[in-house]
Amino acid sequence: MCPAAEPPAYVIEAPDILKVEATGLRKDLPQMASHDYLVRPDGTLSLGPYGSVRVSELTAAQAQAAIGKHLSQYARKKRAVEVRVAVVGYNSKYYYVVRPGGGGEEVSRLPLTGNETVLDAVGQVEGLAALAAKGRIEVVRDGKVFAVNWRAITRRDRLATNYQLMPGDLVRVAGASE
Repeated sequence: MCPAAEPPAYVIEAPDILKVEATGLRKDLPQMASHDYLVRPDGTLSLGPYGSVRVSELTAAQAQAAIGKHLSQYARKKRAVEVRVAVVGYNSKYYYVVRPGGGGEEVSRLPLTGNETVLDAVGQVEGLAALAAKGRIEVVRDGKVFAVNWRAITRRDRLATNYQLMPGDLVRVAGASE
């Protein structure tokens, strides 16, 4: 059966984008207003005059702690630097939705934030819910195929097959005649 456990926290990688806010820096230094930072290919964020911090392979909470630790050397006396980090550009992980169309298949590549399920995936593609209600849905992960019971999910609120999506998953929706 496809895993349905608590989703793991999103792990940051290049080229994700993080919003970073920091307060409590010394007044004689440039202040860090809320700003979006690109995770560079080497896995670091450039914080301008404050140097770089490695954030790749960390969760947002871990990146927040790492940035806070790095910036603590620039703190006002007897004050801690307060840092807030949020992922605002999910650019490193994707899942795919495949459906019939144009004499073959249409593929949509969608960003994965770590919280998406099959129901979310179908809702992201216009007109796909109607096709899903008439056809067949499956999740393909690492070469394994997991059937989705769309009626049980949408009509009976039984979520056992509303699988949590993982990076690289393929959600295939086939029409009734396929």
